[in-house]
Amino acid sequence: PEPPVVLAAWRALFDGRPLDWLNPGSRSSWRVDAGVLVPIPSGSRSAIQSAEEFGDGDLRIRFEIKGGLDSAYVAVRQGAEGKAWLRVEGEFLNSIAPGAHELLFQQRGDEIKALFDGKPIALAREGTPSRRGRIQLNCTGDGLGILAVEWRDAKP
Repeated sequence: PEPPVVLAAWRALFDGRPLDWLNPGSRSSWRVDAGVLVPIPSGSRSAIQSAEEFGDGDLRIRFEIKGGLDSAYVAVRQGAEGKAWLRVEGEFLNSIAPGAHELLFQQRGDEIKALFDGKPIALAREGTPSRRGRIQLNCTGDGLGILAVEWRDAKP
């Protein structure tokens, strides 16, 4: 049998404080408003991207949707060769109840899974996701609020 995976404690990447976890070039279209990371209203915005690359572990994003959101996009293990990503839009987006929600990515080796509010959700892949890569997030519309972004390493 495979040895169990040991998970480190959660480490806050964003918890209402400054955006130093992001690539400096990706901060121009987002701001912190009352402790929530929100898009700056505009017709065209840049995605936010982590400065750090992440490998095996769990990524937890807590967010809320307030009207006016057409789609939201999250990519993990983004690198030169590809990424795994999730786009929330259309009927699925319209079915999400108001309030806080959680998106959890579990990354182990070549396997990447996602859970939306504890239920599995299908991920798309573009190319071959790197074993270590950046996190990228964007949306169309202005109704997305990021409450927290957390990471915990997985060690075999």
